[in-house]
Amino acid sequence: MLVVFLIVAIIGWVLNIFSKVPEEKKRKYRKYLLVFYGIILIIQGTVTIYENAQFKWLAFIQLVLGIVLIGVVTLGKQEQNLEPWS
Repeated sequence: MLVVFLIVAIIGWVLNIFSKVPEEKKRKYRKYLLVFYGIILIIQGTVTIYENAQFKWLAFIQLVLGIVLIGVVTLGKQEQNLEPWS
């Protein structure tokens, strides 16, 4: 339980430091994180498909989501335009 609290505290500390980073760097880091996550999804789906002799829907969905995520990130469609209501 202490390890969980320690991990949560470290994540909170990193997020606090990350909040002071300029917006352009945040976008760049977010792009790298999403591409990395897409690659992980593709690898996980591919390994699961090739491990089993039968077709697995979840592995196929992971593979497709990974490809779509990387495509969306590289095309720049994931950017959020959050403007405050005035």
